[in-house]
Amino acid sequence: MTLPKVAVLAMGGTIVSSGSTPAQMTGYSLQGVKLEDILAEVPQINDVARLQVQTVRNLASCSIMLEDWLALARAVEKAAQSDYVVGVVVTHGTD
Repeated sequence: MTLPKVAVLAMGGTIVSSGSTPAQMTGYSLQGVKLEDILAEVPQINDVARLQVQTVRNLASCSIMLEDWLALARAVEKAAQSDYVVGVVVTHGTD
């Protein structure tokens, strides 16, 4: 059986942020963590779907501007038009 293909579009935010220690709960920042790193911690996801991960932007929420929303909209539209993609997930964390 062929697993469904899901487009996962990353926009940054706290979901890919970290602090200087594992216990730091505030004041963290974007420090090079990628969505692929997070997904690698959940290998069982590969039993459910084939993921097509794309980083559209890697920004804090307060830094997102109109052109970033437009880039996301274009990426969602492109992924949704694919004959092979059955769903689109957008990731972005906020405090």
